Amino acid sequence: MPSSRNGTLHSFPCYRQRWLRDHGHGTSEPLVCGVQAGGMAAGAGSGPIACARGEGGTNNSSDPRWGASGNMHDRALTDECGVARPSGVRHGVLVFLTLMSVLLYLDRICISVAVPAIRETFCLDKTQMGYVLGAFFLAYSMLQVPAGWLGDQFGTRWMLSAAVLAWSLLTAGTALAVGLYSLLVIRFLFGITEAAAYPVAARIGGRWFPLSDRAFANGVITMGGRLGGVLAPALTALLIHWFDDWRPAFILFGLLGLVWTVLFWDWFRDTPAQHPRCNAAEINLIEAGRPTARDAPAWQIPWWPMLQSLSLWMQCLWQLLGNMSWVFLITWLPTYLREQYHIDPTAAGYWACVPLLGGMVGCLLGGWLTDRLTRRLGLRWGRSLVPTVTKFLAAGAIAVCPYTQAPGETIAWLTLAAFLVDLGLGATWAYFQDTGGSYVSTFLAWANMFGNLGSAISPPLLGFLAQRFDWNASLLACAVLIALAGVCWIWIDATKPIMPPTSKD
Repeated sequence: MPSSRNGTLHSFPCYRQRWLRDHGHGTSEPLVCGVQAGGMAAGAGSGPIACARGEGGTNNSSDPRWGASGNMHDRALTDECGVARPSGVRHGVLVFLTLMSVLLYLDRICISVAVPAIRETFCLDKTQMGYVLGAFFLAYSMLQVPAGWLGDQFGTRWMLSAAVLAWSLLTAGTALAVGLYSLLVIRFLFGITEAAAYPVAARIGGRWFPLSDRAFANGVITMGGRLGGVLAPALTALLIHWFDDWRPAFILFGLLGLVWTVLFWDWFRDTPAQHPRCNAAEINLIEAGRPTARDAPAWQIPWWPMLQSLSLWMQCLWQLLGNMSWVFLITWLPTYLREQYHIDPTAAGYWACVPLLGGMVGCLLGGWLTDRLTRRLGLRWGRSLVPTVTKFLAAGAIAVCPYTQAPGETIAWLTLAAFLVDLGLGATWAYFQDTGGSYVSTFLAWANMFGNLGSAISPPLLGFLAQRFDWNASLLACAVLIALAGVCWIWIDATKPIMPPTSKD
């Protein structure tokens, strides 16, 4: 339960006192359902707000969060004692962001399964196809900071809706490509439009999820991305088989994004206070215990604090190195399986789903584990211990792959590696929400820019290594890169705000 200090809503005393009363201990204290917090909760004055069966207490009809009548029951959920319980709007926000993450990776990864068909259609070699795959990540990295800044300044609802609409149209538009250069342009524009997704989602998470649940919520959202990665190879392979053409798959995936955009725009609001279904109890629950951070003029990007932060630079470096390794799973893996083990494209697409299933489990468990460790160890090691250790273990799992003899063995080790890497993703987002203040989107975008620069470099680099040597050289390079990413996490400290704290965000 949130603390009652500093005027934060606290419903615990009511439950504690009712338990004492019901178990024969008795109590003369009033049954309190909350503490007035500067107009955030209902009630008059600054004292306790009486329970419906308690004494005193009036409702504030001037607060828009209480219905037109000023009655608590017009807007708040209550138990049998009349205690205001938090509404569940934040859970709906989590569902929308998770579905957005599914679409993000579904649209991004579907091209990896279509690579053989696209290469055959347009007569492209591995290096040229590597440029097509890398064009997305290059644009994605370049637009991270501008997209994150726009989300901070002009509203997350508008920015995320526009982004999903645009990339859905471009996904469908991929079917209109006529050659190498049109593919390069479409994928580059696609990268621009997807750039806002995770920085803006992180900003939404900072506003909508309580501090104690952030890593878990972030894990669920990133799990959605892995689910999209799981669905993309299987669905794309299936659709290509059904239609005997790669183009219809892109059109259908684009249509799904248009549906999400309409529903999200109609339902979502930028802050809990703006949402008509979010009651005061939920608002106080979300705001309780939030770390303080200094605000800055809305039109400025805080370059100096960004450049001074060692932890932020280590975030940038780990994402650069980690993405160079991880992106193999969503670009070259189906091709690797076909060439190394001579299996058909449909089977390769199904095999390529499996490591991302391991990543899904890692996202969920990692968010839960990080929140638990943070409560026990504090922000410093609670946030950094899991991603540090798991990167080293993942490197070992990838290093085994060149010595496997069957596709099932290779996929098993890559699945373990994906599980271990994704155990730390919840901590990554939570770090920015803990330290970013009013610039969560901007700071996360800055690190994501470096991460996706690594993603842009990786496809042509790994494709070159495979063409010049063999696929084992590419896999060993991935193992070294992810181990170096683990070293970076040793210096990441979530107790140090990127901007010095002076006022509550």
